[in-house]
Amino acid sequence: MDSALPAQKPQEAPAVGDLPTVAIIGRPNVGKSTLFNRLLGMRRSVTTPIPGTTRDRIEASTTWNGRTFTLVDTAGIEGESVEQLEEDVASQIAFARDNASVLLFVIDMQGGLTGADRTTADMLRKLDTPVLLIANKSDSQVQRQAALQETARLGLGEPVVVSASSGAGSGDVLDAIVDALGGPSNESGERPHYLRLGIFGRPNVGKSTLLNALTGEDRAIVSDVSGTTRDTIDMMLETEQGPVQIVDTAGIRRKAKIAKESIDEWVTKESLRTLRRSDVALLLIDADEPITAQDRRLANRALTDGVGLIVIVNKWDLIRAQQEEGEDGDVVFKQFQKNVRRSFPFLQHVPILTISAEHGRGIDQIIPTVWRIHQNRTRRISEKELAETLGKIIKKQGFPTNEKGDDMEFEYLRQAEGVPPLFMLKTKRLKDVVPRPYLNIIEKELRATHDFDGVTVKVQRY
Repeated sequence: MDSALPAQKPQEAPAVGDLPTVAIIGRPNVGKSTLFNRLLGMRRSVTTPIPGTTRDRIEASTTWNGRTFTLVDTAGIEGESVEQLEEDVASQIAFARDNASVLLFVIDMQGGLTGADRTTADMLRKLDTPVLLIANKSDSQVQRQAALQETARLGLGEPVVVSASSGAGSGDVLDAIVDALGGPSNESGERPHYLRLGIFGRPNVGKSTLLNALTGEDRAIVSDVSGTTRDTIDMMLETEQGPVQIVDTAGIRRKAKIAKESIDEWVTKESLRTLRRSDVALLLIDADEPITAQDRRLANRALTDGVGLIVIVNKWDLIRAQQEEGEDGDVVFKQFQKNVRRSFPFLQHVPILTISAEHGRGIDQIIPTVWRIHQNRTRRISEKELAETLGKIIKKQGFPTNEKGDDMEFEYLRQAEGVPPLFMLKTKRLKDVVPRPYLNIIEKELRATHDFDGVTVKVQRY
């Protein structure tokens, strides 16, 4: 983080309950995404010189001076480069206008005011919602003075002058937001607990459609154009078990198909970074398409990163439509499941769910399974139970032998702190190296005794 950032870094927090919403609006490429990232103190939205990069509504929550709010980055208010998405983008802006507690209207002081800026200002003056005028790209003192004079014609009050790229003035924006919201709402500013759920998969397998089906809201732009979603889209969902932050990521492409320094290269890196930060991942595959090496790499990456994993087979209705008359649906699923596990030999303990995201079939089984996998990932086994497990294995397998041919002796089997579950086996003789097959037997017994579906379980010598 560069030195130009505010001294007091915002704290990320989930958008739960009745948190106020602060929406960033403005023409494409005036720096909305850069400001969004700067205010959060972390890179969340794709920033690039290409106008119209942000096509979806991106949100994350933050706390500043004890006031927690949800920050929303929107697509540009006009001039999107993909014509078939213009209507969808317009609806995203309408949401920000109609639901925000505070609006940040960002203008570009390097390019100067445009007719679109003045038209937007006319519209904003008619709203009851507080509007903060943000004069961005004011990097020099001359530009700052010009901003104060030029923006007076917009009738939106004195602007907050910033340079989002360098961070100058970002603290002033946060202070102005808190003032507009009415001051601090919570004394501690502590971050509530919530589950991070990532949706992953190759481009155009239906991730955005699944997000919309889970939340019951047309949140992400759904299109037949492969790679429509370029940003990670955060959405908070209240469930019976607790709040879930759902992240729909851009499609992850193979490295060989990514041009150096392209948007897709950054998107892939950001999607994989999001995967590492997830508690549970939904790997979406297309029922009507062959499983690819990329699907296998994504699944393996999730388990390697210690993320809970569920394989979601989308477009299952297409398979059912191809089913012969009188054929048992359970038999069809079991055969399909067998084929999937054959393609993913390391996923023998990962749940496989079939859905039709477009028609909403099977969606209701996802969230309960997500919470079960999360519980498995955070499951703690008592020392007494572990001693019983180890005793059972020794009784059946005996002790492994060391290089001298003597039986090894164990002091204990204990679970380490943290996630995913990691168990440490300590031998009385420090030089003894427990063979990996013996450790695998312990892991297998732990899985047989406890529910560790969907998570990586490791047993190591202490």
